[in-house]
Amino acid sequence: MCNNSGFNTWFNVQNAGPAPADITIDYEPGSVGNSGSETDTIAIGAAHTYDQTSGSSTENCDTLGPTFVGSATITSDQPVVATLMQLGTGGFNILMGYNGFTGSSADVALPLIMANNSSFYTGMQIQNTGGGSTTATVDYGDNLAGAYAPPNETCILDPGESCTLIQNSGSWTGNLYVGSASVSASEDLVVIVNQVSTGSGTKGPFGTAYEGFDPSAGSDDISVALVMANNSGYYTGIQTMNVGGAACDVVIDYGPNTGGAFNPVNESFSIDPGQSKTIIQNGPAASNGGANDWGTSKYVGAAEITGTGSCSLVAIINQFANLSGDNFFTYVGYNH
Repeated sequence: MCNNSGFNTWFNVQNAGPAPADITIDYEPGSVGNSGSETDTIAIGAAHTYDQTSGSSTENCDTLGPTFVGSATITSDQPVVATLMQLGTGGFNILMGYNGFTGSSADVALPLIMANNSSFYTGMQIQNTGGGSTTATVDYGDNLAGAYAPPNETCILDPGESCTLIQNSGSWTGNLYVGSASVSASEDLVVIVNQVSTGSGTKGPFGTAYEGFDPSAGSDDISVALVMANNSGYYTGIQTMNVGGAACDVVIDYGPNTGGAFNPVNESFSIDPGQSKTIIQNGPAASNGGANDWGTSKYVGAAEITGTGSCSLVAIINQFANLSGDNFFTYVGYNH
């Protein structure tokens, strides 16, 4: 993005190969902007920054714009890795990051999608990484928080093209939704999800991003490296999605508490195919989706998510503090 309601992006590309990397970056507009490209050579082990902000020394809105919302594809004669930052300096003073994709799939699982959830909502960006045009279909899962059942949405995408679907307008207006989504197409796709909130008063705004999952990467055992409750205002939320073909019985087993004496009990639940479950490490069990009354008890530890039988699961973990500034972070669970 550049000049997108106060948002600009920049990304770093690192050469992970044994020789200098000659790279090409192709920019493809989605909703607005012009196509463009640039080339570069990156030394062994080095990283270069590509900033889409107007006036930068790399490809930017001076040629891509005046406003650009789209995608980019990086090709190289050496192995490279990339990570991208979305920086909001307008009404949303937030920073959201995600890693570039080195693989893609015709089906993508998104464990957490929201609309009107205590001011939180999501936006997904879908890119066609295949060689032909395709229709990407978004099938929303069951609503864990309300009665609204969102209809499927579609995007028609040429190779390299992307589309944006935001859960904050149109039929979403006034409708509470917390759930998951599955995206499918005849060509391979990659998807990111931005989670944002304007905040309220002196708290926020908040923003974070995560990468969509290839369902084939799911497993019956996921390690969750950091789980928190009442940790200087921070707590976590675990969103587990069943990407398999049958219902799955799931247990979240919390590890030893390194921050206090509270010993949370295991969480046990069942998830149908394509659906997700939210467990928040905050507040009473009646409202956090789990079995624990966290109260004021401090917890800092880890967890293991396991499924019984032929389960295939993926998970994201949100870390959040309802304080001034952007205190919102996301990481993905580690599948075994």
